[in-house]
Amino acid sequence: MGSIAKFISSKIDNFVIGVVEKKLGFKIESAFFSPAGDDSVPLPDDKLFTVNKDGSGVSVIIGSLMISQGAKPGEKILYSRASNGDVKSKLYLNKDGKFYFNDGTIPAARKDDPVSVTIPALSFIVSVSGGSGAPAVGVLNPTPVIVDGTITEGTEEVLLP
Repeated sequence: MGSIAKFISSKIDNFVIGVVEKKLGFKIESAFFSPAGDDSVPLPDDKLFTVNKDGSGVSVIIGSLMISQGAKPGEKILYSRASNGDVKSKLYLNKDGKFYFNDGTIPAARKDDPVSVTIPALSFIVSVSGGSGAPAVGVLNPTPVIVDGTITEGTEEVLLP
């Protein structure tokens, strides 16, 4: 039989051990079980589901009650939260094969994507005059310069603000 418990705190070593309150004033420590490859720890006051193991009185945490972030059948949304519970980042795996970071609000580029870069005015020397004993004087680009191209290399690491 299972029950809903309030998450109090955790100890993290090789495994996440949660301290939960199953009923008012009755706290237990329990291993936290989650899907393979999912390393996430609940926040204090999150609601967790515990089940008793083999009638021994030992409980294990098998999941958490979560607020939907909008995933539809066949989709998955991974997200992180600040200590106050506010969602801070999301990875949305759409059922059409696309994925989005933070609801698509942060642009990212991929190898072979077209790119256009604007170099600001007065940021590089376009010509040098002088010589025959006179000091060299450089002339800066008077206007912005737009360079179009294609991203030629990818990276294995993507860091988004």
